Order: sequence, then C-alpha cells, then structure tokens
Amino acid sequence: MREARRPNAVGRDQAVTSSLAKNNAESLRAWVKAGGVLVGIGGGAALLREKDVDLSHAAEWKPPRDKVKKDETAAAEPRTSPRKPAPADEADIENRRIRIPGAIFRTRAKPEHFLLFGSPEPPRVLLATDAPLIAPPDPFETVVSIERDKPLASGHAWPEAIERMAGTPYLIAEPAGKGWAITFLDDPNFRGFWLGTSLLFGNAAILAPSFTP
Repeated sequence: MREARRPNAVGRDQAVTSSLAKNNAESLRAWVKAGGVLVGIGGGAALLREKDVDLSHAAEWKPPRDKVKKDETAAAEPRTSPRKPAPADEADIENRRIRIPGAIFRTRAKPEHFLLFGSPEPPRVLLATDAPLIAPPDPFETVVSIERDKPLASGHAWPEAIERMAGTPYLIAEPAGKGWAITFLDDPNFRGFWLGTSLLFGNAAILAPSFTP
C-alpha cells in the first residue's frame, strides 16, 4: 500500500494574511519550492506578495497619487481650519478604487497551458472587485487576462472601472522551485455556479502539483 502524502495544494481566499506570512513565511517558501502549490484568491493572494514570502512578482494596482508623500507634506504644514473639499477633490476618479459590483468580462488566454485543460475557449470571468493587478515581468506567467478590446461582456460596471480592468491579469502561474504560486484576481468559485472558472481552480488544485516548472 502506498504511503499517504501530505497535501500539495492550498487555497487562500481570505484577505487577512499578514499574520500567516509573518509566522510561517519560511515554511511556506520551503514547502512551495519543494513542490507545493499555493493558490491565492482575490485579497488572499496578497500573501504570495508579502515581503517575507516573496513567491509572486505581480502587484496590486496603486493610485497614481503618492498618498504617503501628500500626508507627510500636510503634517508639516501649519494647521488651519478645515475646509470643504472642492468638487474635483471629491471626485478624484483617477486615484479612487472603483468597485465592480458583479459583471462578466471577456478574456484572453494561453490555451496550451495546463490550467486551461478542459476549457475549449477563453473563459468568461465574473468580477466583483476594485483591485486590478499588475502582471509579473515574465509575460508567460500570465495565463488568463482581461480582454483589452471591449472587455465587458455583460452586466454593469463604471466606464472608468472597465478601462482600469482592461488587460489586467486574471490568472497567474509563477514557478517557484519545484512548485507553483498561483494567483486568481477574483473568486473563481463564486457561489458555486460559475463553472468555467471553477474548472481553472480545479486544475490549479489538482493538476498543478503534477506539472513541475
């Protein structure tokens, strides 16, 4: 009888990951590099990008404005009576996160990648997020990305949010030693009915450990 092996895939879909990274970073890195597969979903994928874990070179979108610098400048200025922000300050669309309330987007995909096994065409994906991703430097690590031309397939999203999401990675697979760090932009198993992306998650959890980078 073959000896049972330890689990080789982990899915994280919770945004609270800092404590896990702080207390287990070295163990997580060693486990993945030995052949484990770490799957990060939505905000939970920040775990892969934590400085101590450092398994992903993707990045979350940041506003163009340097908020830290602005705060430091404001602290150095003499305090004055509060004023009501100007209308332009209230809008500030360029620097605001714009949430998509739940809409279907078209994608581009690498059909030959093992994470696409069983998917006959680029999947339509459901997005309910305000956090686009910046792709890692290696273009081959982005497996599925949001279509750049007419990305919205169905549902409602603000034009600014659609423009910001166009071209953003949806599914990233980054090799790490003998294992993988896999990122989903949003929940592929949303309410258990979005079967096209559930297939991708199944491939990440079940097939990925068999494909050594």
